[in-house]
Amino acid sequence: MWKLIKDAIEHPFPERKWRDFLAMSPWFERNKHFLRDQVGHFRDTGRLAVATYGVTQGAAMTENFGPDKQPWLLNSLYANRTVERPDDGPPAHTYGFFDDFRALQRQQDRRAS
Repeated sequence: MWKLIKDAIEHPFPERKWRDFLAMSPWFERNKHFLRDQVGHFRDTGRLAVATYGVTQGAAMTENFGPDKQPWLLNSLYANRTVERPDDGPPAHTYGFFDDFRALQRQQDRRAS
């Protein structure tokens, strides 16, 4: 798995290939709703004031990527370092995480205009 991720870092994949890679990973499929699940736990405490999350795959996530590197880049909202970016659009998003992030946005959490 780490070799395929390293390949994608060095030569970003087409979005379809990246999605297929994630879908074939039992770990990713088990954890693709981590963000949704954790926010639910935090909200259930009644004490959540602020929560932040990694939006893009950062440079530190990809430096010296190998078998001992934590694959934090798999759960970013956007796959901006492992997927080819279309000329006319935003970077590819990571399914599960991106969709859940959007669904978690509540009107009462928005700042007043």
